[in-house]
Amino acid sequence: MPEELLNQGFSIGIVVSLIFHEVLGITAGGIIVPGYLAFQTSNPLGLAGTVAISLFTFGFIRVLSNFMFIYGTRRLVVTLLAALIIDEMVFRFLDPRLRLTPLGFVSIGRIVPGLIASWMDTQGIIYTVSALVIVVVIVALILILVNGWIVLPIAPAWQ
Repeated sequence: MPEELLNQGFSIGIVVSLIFHEVLGITAGGIIVPGYLAFQTSNPLGLAGTVAISLFTFGFIRVLSNFMFIYGTRRLVVTLLAALIIDEMVFRFLDPRLRLTPLGFVSIGRIVPGLIASWMDTQGIIYTVSALVIVVVIVALILILVNGWIVLPIAPAWQ
């Protein structure tokens, strides 16, 4: 995948995320997440796996909050680390070669599920997932229109 296409995707993702946040006040899983996930629209199992890990992380953080005082930057760091551990220890442990879970899900990236889970914790699951779907689709459509209706390839997993 050409580097200029990646730069385009991230730039468009940031702009669309910012506009979406300014107009509706809802964040789509973080400012860089939609641009990253837009390249994965041809990988539905990857998208589903990423959301699944985010949901597991969200639940874990909610349970952990009952026993620990975590807030602010610490909460973000704990959420990112929890997503990384859940992804590595639970999901990728099952088949490290293929990185598949029992359901066939794969996760996209290492930080993305944690960022999504952090926003789920902040603004709620429904708002975060809805905003994420809308913004990712908009970014993917803009990328397809700008680049002459090419089908977006699956981006390499920078892991």
